[in-house]
Amino acid sequence: YAEPESEIDDQVEREDRVQRIVHANVHYRMMNHAMDGGIMDRATVYHAHQALEHGMKALISALGHRYPHTHELSELADAIIENDKERTWLFDSDLAQLSAYAGGNRYFEAMNPVRDFTGMANAVTDDLSRIYRRLAELTGEDPWSVPPDEDSAPISPRRRRG
Repeated sequence: YAEPESEIDDQVEREDRVQRIVHANVHYRMMNHAMDGGIMDRATVYHAHQALEHGMKALISALGHRYPHTHELSELADAIIENDKERTWLFDSDLAQLSAYAGGNRYFEAMNPVRDFTGMANAVTDDLSRIYRRLAELTGEDPWSVPPDEDSAPISPRRRRG
């Protein structure tokens, strides 16, 4: 029999995790919409960063740990690697490059700007897909099935040619 506090903690964790997945899916969809419209700029990279940040934080939470209060994807990757002993984690995305478009950083010139948007989008797709597979293993829930908005259809991973 679980203590009421642990039930509350589990419920709070699940609500936070699902909200993180919703945000990841919103930003992933926005990255793809922008690129479909020919927009390949700082805003597009910002959405790519946000998709990974929220996905990573959802995974850290599902692993039973508090995620660091940071926008630095490398720090979040370190937290995943440290807390998920059942997996070897490698990320395709240039995490440092994407972090230059996060939070307050996005107002400054990136030292290593994105030049290959198709490559960036495919790396984000691959990383988010791996994160989502692990989330599904841990929770039994498919993050791709969570719609970005209440009135929208779920999204799916999308590879680009380029």
